Amino acid sequence: DEPFHLSYPYIIKNEDKFFMVPEANVSNKITLYEAIDFPLKWEKKKNLIDNFSGIDNTIIKHDGKWWMFSNKNDKGSSYNLNLYLFYSDEILGNWTSHPKNPVKTCVQSSRSAGRPFNYQGKLYRPSMDHSEKSQSKIVINQIIKITINDYKEIQNNVIEPFKKSKWPDKIHHICE
Repeated sequence: DEPFHLSYPYIIKNEDKFFMVPEANVSNKITLYEAIDFPLKWEKKKNLIDNFSGIDNTIIKHDGKWWMFSNKNDKGSSYNLNLYLFYSDEILGNWTSHPKNPVKTCVQSSRSAGRPFNYQGKLYRPSMDHSEKSQSKIVINQIIKITINDYKEIQNNVIEPFKKSKWPDKIHHICE
């Protein structure tokens, strides 16, 4: 329970522990919670990033580092436009802002739409396309380079909403 809105409950398993990073952009911080009794009881473990109103915070471990993708609730501009990247050696360690932040500026493919995944030896990051309307498509981006000094991704594929569904013009995220 928090006195502010929580959404996008992103779950991370590290060794034998479960953590969650929900979206709580109105708190102006990105907070990590640990499961005390998974999945029913959680407690605050650590503020990972202070003074940052993160949207759809998405964390993965890749090549020995923890990486967090996030958008920011910037007053006066679209929070779907800029992708920010942070990294840490440990999930409970100190998180560093990537020197090229924002690492991507593109309303069609910056905002996260689920957990990045490996497929045939390549790393992919799903994102929302907000160019036409809210949550209209999912773009699958192939991450070409992710280091503490550089980041590059290219569009690989697009997933359209299911036309015969209750919401034929929207799709929010995918997960494994």
